[in-house]
Amino acid sequence: MKAPLTRQEVAKHTSEEDLWVIVDHKIYDLSEFSLAHPGGLVVLLQYAGQDATEAFYNLHRHEVLQQYSDLCIGTVEGEKPEVIDPQPGDLSQV
Repeated sequence: MKAPLTRQEVAKHTSEEDLWVIVDHKIYDLSEFSLAHPGGLVVLLQYAGQDATEAFYNLHRHEVLQQYSDLCIGTVEGEKPEVIDPQPGDLSQV
């Protein structure tokens, strides 16, 4: 993973061709994925350059992030994830 980036840097990436979002303090470049997104491009553009954590978890399970980990380009400088990534073999706390 690359060096941490600021939220100000993420905020510069708000177009269909250059679309970044933050989910749980990780930065995802959705530029190439945006047209394949099952929910459509419009919903992604609503959160382009912003923190989409709440919106993401309202619609997706945590495992979805693991499927698209290759889209993660870094983390937000000075911030730590709130959601702990489960490791293979971890037991549920349910």
